[in-house]
Amino acid sequence: MSQNSIVGSSPIEDIVLVDKLQLLKLGHRFTAMSLPGHLVHLVLSGSVTQSCNGREYTLKKGDMIWYFENEWVEGAVVEAPLIFYTVNFISSTLIPPPETRRVFKGNFKEAKSIFKALYDQWNTDVADPFFWKLRVYEKMHSLLVFLYNEGEFTYRAGAQSLLWWKIENQFRQDITQTITLDDLVSRFHVSASTIARVCQEAVGLSPIRRLKQIRLGMACGLLKYSDKRITEIAQRVGYSRIHEFSRDFKKEFKVSPREWRLKNPEEERLSSSVTMR
Repeated sequence: MSQNSIVGSSPIEDIVLVDKLQLLKLGHRFTAMSLPGHLVHLVLSGSVTQSCNGREYTLKKGDMIWYFENEWVEGAVVEAPLIFYTVNFISSTLIPPPETRRVFKGNFKEAKSIFKALYDQWNTDVADPFFWKLRVYEKMHSLLVFLYNEGEFTYRAGAQSLLWWKIENQFRQDITQTITLDDLVSRFHVSASTIARVCQEAVGLSPIRRLKQIRLGMACGLLKYSDKRITEIAQRVGYSRIHEFSRDFKKEFKVSPREWRLKNPEEERLSSSVTMR
């Protein structure tokens, strides 16, 4: 097999954001929803505690964290100033790291140099847009190689893992619909045990638990960042009965949807890292 047939096209379809953010206040609390696609941070200084997908993390200088597709995040700065690079890119063929390895370390000096090169190029005055784009993508590819080498991740999923990401991607597009495991079996022409296995391999959860996590994560963002009524939000994320939505939400987050909306009104939000579809 020739190298050309192996390499194919670039895995990066678009680069959405390259930024350098800082939170200067010790104890600063934030809520955010990660951007669609892949979002990677490199902590340059300070430290932060945060929760995402039911996991608690403490991030310090040199740590990198990888988010994927609108994940709900809460956190607090425990060592200031917290300064970090953030890069958001779109790739439908790359899979995120496993849930257990979303936080990882690499050679900090090299990581800082590569993130900085991409950041500097991103913010270069655009005299020639075509040449600017070539250089940005050059830096982004260098960063991607570094991330996969340092994190020792699988570049692409096997056929089974890709099946789950295909299922999840379609689910996100149909999130208003009630979808059961039998629906997935019928739609994707595979057995229930296969779906359970590929979901466990990809995200470490059962299929229904993962789909519920996605629904409730989106509900968190809508409660915080929209003025929609709670009944509208419940319907938007696929719940036809408000009491079932409230029950599942409270079980997941220990507070009711209304209490969540009113929770910590003094919190500031990382506007550069938040988006709503």
